[in-house]
Amino acid sequence: MIGAIEAAKRSGSRGGAGDVDKVETSLHSITSRAFSGNPWPDHIDPLPTTRMAIALLYLHSGNHPAALRKALRGAFGRRYREGPEWVNVQCELVILLLGVTGGAEAKEGFDNAMFPTPAEMQRVILGLALRLSQDAEGIFGLESKYAIAITGMYSALASSSSGAKLGTKEFVEEFDRAQAKLFAWAGMEEIHGIDFD
Repeated sequence: MIGAIEAAKRSGSRGGAGDVDKVETSLHSITSRAFSGNPWPDHIDPLPTTRMAIALLYLHSGNHPAALRKALRGAFGRRYREGPEWVNVQCELVILLLGVTGGAEAKEGFDNAMFPTPAEMQRVILGLALRLSQDAEGIFGLESKYAIAITGMYSALASSSSGAKLGTKEFVEEFDRAQAKLFAWAGMEEIHGIDFD
C-alpha cells in the first residue's frame, strides 16, 4: 500500500484523480479481504494512517472535499488518541482544515447545503485547535517549542474568532453542533468526534 501511495506522489507534477483512484482501488482490494474475507477494521492501523496519506493525495490533486473526508476518517477513525502521534495527527488535520476551507478556490465543492457554514467551520477549527493545544502542552510540555508553536497558532485563530467566548458552555454547544454537521456531511458518526464534556 505504501508503495502505491509513493508511486501516486511521484507520477506527474501534480498527480491526478486517476492516481488517487488507483491507490483507493488498491486499498479497497487489500482491506476488503484482510481477515478470511472480512474487511480490515476501520480503526486499526495502518488504515487510519493510510487515509491521512490519501487525504494528502486528494489535496495535491485539487479535490478538497475528498481530501477533507479522508482526513476526518483518518484522524477520527483511530482507536488510540494519545501520545505524540495523536498530537501530530491533530496538527495535520487542523492545518488541512485551514487550507481546504480558507480561500475562494478552496471553497469550490463545499457549496453543498449539508456542509457547515464558514462560521460553523470556524467553530470546528477553533475547537480542534484548542484540543490540539491542550494535548500538545500535556504531551510535550508547556516549554517545548512544538507546544509553544501550536499554542501560538491557536491563539492567532482565537483572536480572530467571533461567536461564543472560548471556554464557555455556549462555545462547547456551538462546537458540538458544528462538528456534528461536519461529520454528517462526511458520512461519519458523531461519536468519533472531540468531546469537551
